[in-house]
Amino acid sequence: SSQARGASKAMEIFHRFFLFPVPARLLLTENAAGDILIKNELLRPPAASSSPDGRAFGKPRKDKPDEKGEEILLRLTNDKEWLVRADACDSLCISESVTTYNLLKKIAKKDTSGYVRGYAILSLGDIADKINKEDELLEYLEDRLKHEKVQFTKINICTVLYNLGRKEYFGKLLSMINSKKYTNRGAVVNCLKYIANESNRDMIISILLEYKEKETARSVIYTIDDAIKKIEEMDEMEEDSDE
Repeated sequence: SSQARGASKAMEIFHRFFLFPVPARLLLTENAAGDILIKNELLRPPAASSSPDGRAFGKPRKDKPDEKGEEILLRLTNDKEWLVRADACDSLCISESVTTYNLLKKIAKKDTSGYVRGYAILSLGDIADKINKEDELLEYLEDRLKHEKVQFTKINICTVLYNLGRKEYFGKLLSMINSKKYTNRGAVVNCLKYIANESNRDMIISILLEYKEKETARSVIYTIDDAIKKIEEMDEMEEDSDE
């Protein structure tokens, strides 16, 4: 039946969204489905040097936003389905708009879903770099960290703070890899992949290999293997660019 297919699709989306860091692309409502398909074409072309969720290793996305696509995404941040809101917030990472930046700050504070808040925070980090709001965002996120209760959101706050130059948050991020929730452990692994750069990648690979020895959840082990593979590919991409 169509109801059974809908339930199956929802479960597929759930596993995709939680086990791997790809945006949901979720099509839980007919209108949201059409809008997301449209904005995927307009706004977010794949980047050869980026991670599976479209975020470039060690640096913010630099793609140019499309005005119509961004309008669609802004509307989707009010969708009744939190998965759709999370996808919209994540995809807004390529915006260069102060208005969008300020909206994401409100979402990062007030949305009822910790996952939506977490993806809004990741996009804030990307946008702040392009509109020279890094110092303001540092202050904002350090304040949010004091009040945030959801560990997934805390993981993303520490990730962005680290990328903004606050290296002391690396330890706080890494400590959450021991979370009781396997989804949070997977999120830490993906964030370690996201912050990997030339100066820290060997350390991150070493940490992931060590942690893999004691991880029991298959999904997290898969995520660790994928993260290591993608980080190691950074060497190959750099070698190609040097030739």
